[in-house]
Amino acid sequence: MPLITNITQQLTKFKELPYRQPPYNSRHWGHTLHNLCSYPSKLKPAIAHILVRYFTKPGDTVLDPFAGIGTVPLASCLEGRIGIGVDLNPLGYWASLAKTNVPDQEFIQPILSDLTEKLSRIDTAKVLEREPYEEEIRQFFHEQTFAEILTTRRYLLDRLQMTSSALDRAALAFVGTCVAHILHGNRPYALSRRSHNIIPIPPKGEFQYKSLLVSLRKKLVSMYKEPLPPEYTPGQAYHGSVLNLPFEANSIDTVITSPPFLGTTDFLRHNRVRLWFCGWDYAYQAQQKTSGQFFEYVRTCDPYVNVLRELARVLKPQSLLIMHLGVVKKLDMAVEIERLALERNLFESMGIVYEDATNLESHGRVDRGSTHHHAFLFLRKR
Repeated sequence: MPLITNITQQLTKFKELPYRQPPYNSRHWGHTLHNLCSYPSKLKPAIAHILVRYFTKPGDTVLDPFAGIGTVPLASCLEGRIGIGVDLNPLGYWASLAKTNVPDQEFIQPILSDLTEKLSRIDTAKVLEREPYEEEIRQFFHEQTFAEILTTRRYLLDRLQMTSSALDRAALAFVGTCVAHILHGNRPYALSRRSHNIIPIPPKGEFQYKSLLVSLRKKLVSMYKEPLPPEYTPGQAYHGSVLNLPFEANSIDTVITSPPFLGTTDFLRHNRVRLWFCGWDYAYQAQQKTSGQFFEYVRTCDPYVNVLRELARVLKPQSLLIMHLGVVKKLDMAVEIERLALERNLFESMGIVYEDATNLESHGRVDRGSTHHHAFLFLRKR
């Protein structure tokens, strides 16, 4: 696919929604690493790929300040851009770190050796007595499996806190994200009783022991099956807020992001088990829900004024901000955020592209929820 350099031409071609055409419309399109961990409302890899190819060039810094599971940062790195992911939740940070700094397998092996040694001499009763956990989460697993999860969780959290090595942190995040993926679901790899692989619905079925290491090793093998392309360029990941980005003014070439659609998902509840594994207990998750930091819980677009200000600060002059948004219950997020950007004289609008989302799939099901159209808002910094 040739790189397009003229913005007007870019937009004209993008209005054809090329990601809905073969081969991009296949459910399985994209690099294997896009499947590092399941995640609710994940941006389709093909959308991220097309946006990166059409609106950036090799070597650009491409920031996603609502990185989620790291789809945009990974798509950027795969195309020779410097993908940067920022997210407030630890799972998003782990995934973005793992995808923007994919570790060589030689850095994974010492972690597996440590876990093998620790899990081989585990005392289930002592672990359940010593380690903190949520009673609801315990109901997902056989007690021996749960003891292995608790031990692995403690190991990863302690190592991530102690190590200063960027390579070690990326390897730990890679392993941790793989474990987060296999925690619950209805497939053979899942460590839980029968649940859902994206949203941890109440489990059913017998309590059966499942080896964490067996499932983890299979997951790791599948993630390394497809080699990285020669264009792959390491990126960056940060654990923090879109309202306080760790970048100098006028330093970012392009922002491509998909903020939460207003009122469409209870993010913390849907991710509560994996967030717990990444270090956020239920009490802390409850605090975050009312902190004002999680845009999943805002009811209007007005708080995006501060987001726009911060993105205008870090973007280079004349650079693009591209936002994938929803039309939710007759509220058009693109129109509202465009208005805020123009009123504050932060950006000029390059246009809005709409997509009918009525028949698109969400969590493996046809989306019949409150979001019937998606919108791509294109803004250029003044």
